[in-house]
Amino acid sequence: MLLNFVIHGIVVSWIKLFAFVLAFSGLALSLGPTWEVLDWRGIALVLGGSICSAGMIVGATKATQIISMSDLVFLSNTIGVILVGLIVFFTDSFSLTQTTWVWSVIATICILFVFGQLSLFAATKTIGSAQTSLMLNIEPLVSILAAVILLGESLVLSQTMGVAAILVALILANATQQGFSFFKKRNR
Repeated sequence: MLLNFVIHGIVVSWIKLFAFVLAFSGLALSLGPTWEVLDWRGIALVLGGSICSAGMIVGATKATQIISMSDLVFLSNTIGVILVGLIVFFTDSFSLTQTTWVWSVIATICILFVFGQLSLFAATKTIGSAQTSLMLNIEPLVSILAAVILLGESLVLSQTMGVAAILVALILANATQQGFSFFKKRNR
């Protein structure tokens, strides 16, 4: 939101700001770590990742106005491969497994990543960077739902409250969009 204001000059409404705070509070509740298991290095890495992700979303808003989304995905991944390749080369931490199963999983991850980037850039172009950032709060909900369904995990009350808070925040944020209403009549 701050980057959106600085770069685009878009002032966010109080209800959307409240929705952001509610969504992130819901994330904290739903992911449910205790302070005893949190490490400052992990928090710093997540903060850095969040800042980079926000920069990518805001940058994609401008970039998709100049070049196509497929070109943007190609260029960003090519540059990423070069950077990661250099890091792996100089740290001597590269190793490959020889099983077909692992290569299939790696290929699936790469394909899903490209589709995810295309979807992210399309969303940024369509609904804007602030709304896209807020909607990314669905990602942990999908992970939690997958853990419950696929792994048989169970949610405690605080996690359920966190999921509910995220959903309420998303509804509030969408309610501030022009033309959105639960009770809007369709004119024909």
